[in-house]
Amino acid sequence: MPRRSIQELSSQLISQIAAGEVIERPASVVKELVENSVDAGADRVEVRIEGGGLQRILVSDNGCGIPKEELPLALKRHATSKVKSLEELEHVVTLGFRGEALASIDSVADLRIQSRTPEENQAWQIREGAIEPASGMEPGTRIEVKDLFYKTPARRKFMKSESTENAHVVTQLERIALANPSVSLTLFTNGRQTMRLERVDSHAERIADLMPKDFRGASREVDAQSGKWRLTGLIGLPTISRTRTEAQYFFVNGRFIRDRVMAHAVRAAYEDVLHGQAQPMYCLFLELPPDEVDANVHPTKTEVRFRESGRVHQFITQAVKAVIAPPLSSDDGRPAFADSAFSAKSGAVPERRESSIFGGGAGEKPSPAQVPAQKPAAASMPFAYPSGQRPSPQAVDRAMALFGAKTPLTPEKEAAESEQISREESTKRAVPAVPPFPSFEPAKVQAAQPATANIFEEADGSDGAQTDGAGELGHAVAQIGGVYILAENARGLVIVDMHAAAERVLYERLKKAMDESRMAVQPLLIPLVVRVTPLQYAAFEEHVGELGKLGLDATGADQQAVVLRSIPAMLSDTPVPELEALLREVLDDLHQYDQSEAIEVLRNRILSTMACHSAFRANRKLSIPEMNQLLRDMEKTERADQCNHGRPTWTALSMEELDRLFMRGR
Repeated sequence: MPRRSIQELSSQLISQIAAGEVIERPASVVKELVENSVDAGADRVEVRIEGGGLQRILVSDNGCGIPKEELPLALKRHATSKVKSLEELEHVVTLGFRGEALASIDSVADLRIQSRTPEENQAWQIREGAIEPASGMEPGTRIEVKDLFYKTPARRKFMKSESTENAHVVTQLERIALANPSVSLTLFTNGRQTMRLERVDSHAERIADLMPKDFRGASREVDAQSGKWRLTGLIGLPTISRTRTEAQYFFVNGRFIRDRVMAHAVRAAYEDVLHGQAQPMYCLFLELPPDEVDANVHPTKTEVRFRESGRVHQFITQAVKAVIAPPLSSDDGRPAFADSAFSAKSGAVPERRESSIFGGGAGEKPSPAQVPAQKPAAASMPFAYPSGQRPSPQAVDRAMALFGAKTPLTPEKEAAESEQISREESTKRAVPAVPPFPSFEPAKVQAAQPATANIFEEADGSDGAQTDGAGELGHAVAQIGGVYILAENARGLVIVDMHAAAERVLYERLKKAMDESRMAVQPLLIPLVVRVTPLQYAAFEEHVGELGKLGLDATGADQQAVVLRSIPAMLSDTPVPELEALLREVLDDLHQYDQSEAIEVLRNRILSTMACHSAFRANRKLSIPEMNQLLRDMEKTERADQCNHGRPTWTALSMEELDRLFMRGR
């Protein structure tokens, strides 16, 4: 190919190249124009599209308008009123700031702008560079786009069907509406009204309008703050998970974004209650100082870069976890159940207490006065297996040794071991504790008792069958089909899946035993050399200390490999290929998120399997004391609403619901 001389591109071609990045399809035009309306202070926006947006797009608002003398500037590239200096760019709070949208649209379509400010008596319009008076217009702006991509016909060939393009427009409007509940949005498609969202007072009300119907009755509110950072919104319970990543919304400072760090953080929070390909539903809003996030990463402004992505990841994970598994109450050792965020305002979604045992029915959670007072907390007895279903002591010892956890000891042996540990620790150099970020209070879990204790005997000598001190789940009355436990409390009937409930209780206790024990490390007889990529090796060099905390003793070799010298004892039987894959996964996580849960996830997966196979099986006949003990254990266990696989462990019917079933009072 012969050499071609370097020459400056024309303004038209520059704008068309920019349009290829900014204007992907008609929905991109709608997004840019509506965001401009929001930035202009509009609280009412109307959108009209024809032919999937390819024939015509009309966006009208009641914002501040554009003065006559600034209309020509509005169509020039890199001309904007939103950013005037580098300092403002680094602290941008508006949705638009690049000054490319209108110029890009004008380069690929027939564009007309009509606008009037509140100070002007006359509206003005600009089309093809000519400014003319416009009539019959209130203060605000009207932008009409006709024949999109007619100036670039090749791009038009890549458009999908009209219904597909309409769907993309709806998606963009829903995202903007979720972030701006105080703005009313109306959409007309081919002259027919297809969407109307009135302005509301809160994000929760707007979420109730746009999220799936089952989300409204099975969601919990998130409201966590650490310094100047705040995370708010709603998350769905595991029982309403999806197979696809639909109904997942992230907003950073009011801007919809797609971010792997935030998505991974939420997924990590659901790890214990969602397995396989199940995806949670959520709508979350992260607010943080503008100088701690870079929104100028991508022309479409749907990606951001955090200054401290690791802290963001940890903040989101812990905030969501605190809602899914609320910390145990300090006064009675029970989960601090959270409320649903839907408020009982006139015309709004009725108030629900989804974490209450009557979350699916009418009415509110009973007040403390309605629930029988509980006896003073007695020494909690661990949930264990009835005679004939309990694993052998040898099996327990093997399982605990596998994970490096302590085997239950007699008081004499425990005292001797404690003295020995104290002598050992005194000879070691103290390692300063690293304060976690953010400063969430750790969950208070009831300490397990020695397995030799009588699991059905309370501290006062009772057998656990008394009902005066029954908690929120009430007292057991019967067992149905060898599968379900029927219990009665102050509000009505509680139905418990005994296997699912026992599985959760056992799983949480296994995790607690592991967390309270020191990480057991297994040196490798022959060090394992793992080939890594340059990015993985860079992550290794930066986070070698974190690898040690995970039980992975490793050194670098020639910038191309990592030599693994020891591993967690629980992985001692793991095949070499899986160890190599695990190390690479950990390094990838450290590179992307500044932390890794890969080992913890693997550990929890194994513990979950152990709990599942060890819990009560179907057709196991339980006595009333055994059933009551399980109910009390559920009330003291985190995440007791779901089993390890995300299934619900109980449901309930209030007396009002039972009366309706039998048409009492009619």
